[in-house]
Amino acid sequence: MAVTEVEEPGRGRKTYDLKIIKWLYGFSGPYRKYLFLSLALMLMTAALELAVPYIAKVAVDKYIYPSWRVASFEGEAGKKPGAEELENKLLALDPSLVIKLGAGSYLVDMSSLGNEDRSNLEKLGLAGSEKFLVVKPEELPAKDRAEIGGIIGKYPTAFGEAGGAYYISYGALKGLGRADLLTLRSEEIREVGILAAVLFLCLIGIFIFSSAFTYLLNFSGHRIMHRVRTEVFARTLRLPQSFFDKNPVGRLTTRVTSDVNAINEMYTSVAVQFVKDV
Repeated sequence: MAVTEVEEPGRGRKTYDLKIIKWLYGFSGPYRKYLFLSLALMLMTAALELAVPYIAKVAVDKYIYPSWRVASFEGEAGKKPGAEELENKLLALDPSLVIKLGAGSYLVDMSSLGNEDRSNLEKLGLAGSEKFLVVKPEELPAKDRAEIGGIIGKYPTAFGEAGGAYYISYGALKGLGRADLLTLRSEEIREVGILAAVLFLCLIGIFIFSSAFTYLLNFSGHRIMHRVRTEVFARTLRLPQSFFDKNPVGRLTTRVTSDVNAINEMYTSVAVQFVKDV
C-alpha cells in the first residue's frame, strides 16, 4: 500500500503575529475589565514586593545599626582630590545632621547623604568604620530628658559631648545595662516596631493582591479560551467534506485542542509574568 504524504497547506507562508494578537484580542471583549483589574492588582503586588526589602533596609541602616560616623579631613586626608568638595557638602547639610568634633572632624548622619557622596567618603578613607549613637537632650520630651541624662551621667567615660549632643560608639553600647540600653534606644525600638507592622501589612497585601490577580487572570483566561474553542470547533464543523479528506485528523485535533491550550498557557503564565518582571 502506498503511503501518501499530505503536506500541510500554508507551510512556509509567514503569518504575522500582530494579526494573531488582534484575532485573539477580539475574544476578550466581555472580560477586558477583568484583564485590566488583574493587571492593576499585579502592579500593586510588584510595588509591595519592592517595598519589603526597602523597609528592611531602612530599619537596619537607620534604626537597628546607628547611622552616625566620623568624617575626618585632618592632615593628609583633607588634601586628597575631592576631599574639599565633600567637606563643603557636609557643611551645607542641616546642622542637625552634622556635629563638629574639632578642626576638620565631623560626626555625620550617613543616612542623610546620597549614595555617591557616602561612597566617595569611604573610597577616600575619610569616613571611619565605627558607628555612633547620638543623643540630643534638647530634642527629647521633658519626661525622658531627665532619665536619659541620668544614664549619660552613669557612664561618663562611654559618652562624648560636642555641640550640645552626646554620642557613644556602637561597641560601647554593649557595656550598658539592659534597662539603660532599652531606655536609650526607646525611640529606635518604637520606629522599628512601626516598620515591622508596615512590613507585615505589605506581606498581607502581597498575599491578597497576588491571589486576587491570579484568580481573575485564570478566570478570564479560561473564559476566553472557551470562546476560542467554541468558535474554532464551530468553524471546523462548517467546513466541507473535501477539507477533511485533504487534512489528517490528528492535525485538526491538534489545532483545536493542543494549540488552544498553548495559547492559554502563554496568556496566563508567560505574558503576564513578562509584564510583571518588566
